[in-house]
Amino acid sequence: MLNSFLVFTKKEFIYIIVIFLLGIITGATFLNLYSGRIIDQLILERNELTVKNREQSEQIKQLEEKFNRFRKTFINKINIELDADVNKHTQQAIKTKISDLLAGLMGKEIEEIDPLLLKDVIHQRFIIIEDKTYQLELLYMVISDQLSFYIKVGPPKVEEKE
Repeated sequence: MLNSFLVFTKKEFIYIIVIFLLGIITGATFLNLYSGRIIDQLILERNELTVKNREQSEQIKQLEEKFNRFRKTFINKINIELDADVNKHTQQAIKTKISDLLAGLMGKEIEEIDPLLLKDVIHQRFIIIEDKTYQLELLYMVISDQLSFYIKVGPPKVEEKE
């Protein structure tokens, strides 16, 4: 009995270990088959999503190209940059008056815009703000989907009230 470590005999102990190992192998096999089926489904789903993603990316790229072609033919934004020695409130008022003069240009096709007419609208124009007259001088303009004006504002002349 000192030799016997367990309650089982050597033959029974080997039988139990063999059964245990066969159970592990059988369980691992079924687990592998089950997870293999799930992995197979996930691979198929990933491939389908990859194809769908590629198709949608191509569609988005085509739509962006069409949108950019459409967008570039119209005026989307008007930028006004001033070169003036006046405070920010006066600059803001001048920009507002200039924006009011150019309000009808938003959304127009670039081909419809006459640069000489735009020059005549801004260049050498007088604007009255807070009883002071400012003369605008158009330095240059850029016509694209963003219409940009660079304007120099002359020194103010005080209007006399009658």
